[in-house]
Amino acid sequence: MSENPTLIPYTVLTTVALNFPLTYLGEPGLTLGQLVEIPFRNQRIVGVIAKTEEDSTYKGELKSIAATLPYTFNSAFLNFIEHVAQYTMIPTGHILKMCIMPKLDAIAKDDSLPLFPTYTLDTLTLNTDQQAAFESCHAALNHFKPFALDGVTGAGKTELYFAVIQSALKMGKKALVLFPEIALTEAIVNRFKETFGDYPLIWHSEVTPAKKRKLWKQVQNEGAAVILGARSALFLPISDLGLIVIDEEHDASYKQDEQGCYNARDMAIWRAKEENIPIILASATPSLETFANIKSGRYEHLTLGQRYGAAEMPTVRIIDKNEYPKDIISKPIYDEVEARLAKGEQSLLFLNRRGFSPLLTCFGCGHRFECPGCHIDLTWHRDRQSIICHYCGFQADSPTNCPTCQGTNLKDVGLGIEKVAEEAKRLFPHARITTISSDTLTTPKASNELFNSIESGEVDIIIGTQVLAKGHHFPNLTFVGILDADRGLYQMDLRAAERAFQLLSQVGGRAGRMARQPGVVMLQTREPEHPLYAALKAYDRDAFYETELLERELLGMPPFYRLISITLSSLREDILQETCRQLARVIPQTEQIDVLGPAPSPMYRLRSRYRMRFLVKGDKRQNLQAFTKVWLAENKMHAAIQVHIDVDPLSFM
Repeated sequence: MSENPTLIPYTVLTTVALNFPLTYLGEPGLTLGQLVEIPFRNQRIVGVIAKTEEDSTYKGELKSIAATLPYTFNSAFLNFIEHVAQYTMIPTGHILKMCIMPKLDAIAKDDSLPLFPTYTLDTLTLNTDQQAAFESCHAALNHFKPFALDGVTGAGKTELYFAVIQSALKMGKKALVLFPEIALTEAIVNRFKETFGDYPLIWHSEVTPAKKRKLWKQVQNEGAAVILGARSALFLPISDLGLIVIDEEHDASYKQDEQGCYNARDMAIWRAKEENIPIILASATPSLETFANIKSGRYEHLTLGQRYGAAEMPTVRIIDKNEYPKDIISKPIYDEVEARLAKGEQSLLFLNRRGFSPLLTCFGCGHRFECPGCHIDLTWHRDRQSIICHYCGFQADSPTNCPTCQGTNLKDVGLGIEKVAEEAKRLFPHARITTISSDTLTTPKASNELFNSIESGEVDIIIGTQVLAKGHHFPNLTFVGILDADRGLYQMDLRAAERAFQLLSQVGGRAGRMARQPGVVMLQTREPEHPLYAALKAYDRDAFYETELLERELLGMPPFYRLISITLSSLREDILQETCRQLARVIPQTEQIDVLGPAPSPMYRLRSRYRMRFLVKGDKRQNLQAFTKVWLAENKMHAAIQVHIDVDPLSFM
């Protein structure tokens, strides 16, 4: 405790998961945003000065700030932290902790920081469409403005925002570029090096703690630089930030679904607003939310309507799978692959399912091998001789006997990419075949080696999942065969059709990206008359999106209405059910906000926890967060209950 009369009280945001700041005593003159070391219980933690409490009426004893740290967050960054916490209903301390990645002793460590890279500028030649879009972005570099950069796959969106980055660097500013997955960073880093003559600063989960510590400190210094990163890079305290780019903005990977739910794309828009800088949302298949914002005029629409150079969009053909009911690879796709092999070109066979088979069952008694904690079918990975749960990570050796009847008549049911690879090797015995999924892209280095082998022509047939749908450029790939286009179309998700359209468009867009080799895309479907496939074949995205928007509006769903998902879970099913009944009895009554539920989550048991869901729904004028906070505060939760709040949910599993 301190009794020094010269000390004054300060409001301090802490890295403890609290929804409110704490008050500490400190020397007069500490500035807003100053990082400080403070005592909390029996430890020392990092805090940030939020304001001076000159008129504080607090009568109790206050602890004193232990030390000041040589870093200060600007007011725009502090406002961003507060907004993210309020909007997402994540404790402010948790958000602040995301912004202060190094531990206290690491912050205090005297690091020798590297100089910012020296970039070569004015290296890009833009076509007419790109130049027009560039001029709009360039004119906005000194104020907030959201741009939706919309163009077909291969239209040169990356070159366009590279040119805008060059303009920001000339002004001595920094640019932040976010990517949905770290598997993309190696390819874009190499592309960046070719264009700018030096490497950007990299931030993602595979970067070592020592490098992260130095980068966290480095980006707070003055100077021009480019930071490429995954969604967590949004929370770096970057000084002189002049531009934010969200590549593949439609991608669901920008949504953090655990340990605090937030959408990095949406929060990036708020950060750009606070920093008073432009933000570019780039995608060939924008999210429906972005499409609606384009229609309403909230986002300026930048369009690149043709592929870069003389390249043309691939021809799309629909294959009726009912005519080839037993074939994994139908004859039209087989013939097309054979033709590409004869010409020395590459083919991609796409199936969005990992492993060999999604189900292993006993044909003697009907036993299904399920995850003991999630009660869902285990995926059989024959190559690894394992059965795996892709939700909780449970893994066991491939069984030889049925645990129920002890029989040995075990059969796999369904299709995974390992089974597709087996069939491809049988049909094309002389082809060089590789499989790509999140199981093979384990590190950026492994990803880079695999993609380099494809680009250098060491692979004839690629068999892969959705990881191939995002930003990859294979110059010699001219054919894409989508083996199960219907997968994902009928999931319990209001965005199922939108996501299916985006995924299939992005995968098909890998074909024929070079002018000398026109591309072909074939989709195997059991519903060839579905309007989704007509839209894909005609490249009529906007008509498909307009239909989706109309359906969403009629149903009162996003982007016209907002949702908050509240999931309660417990190891004790009886306690969970009783808690949900209690909560349902105290729902505040209002005509403007609806509460749906309680209802079992589609995955009722996950990681051994039973799960029930409420859904709070209202139009955009309603403060759903305030409603939810008041409602939940009226019922004290049992210690066995965990509450998971997801504002603007993307997943309903």
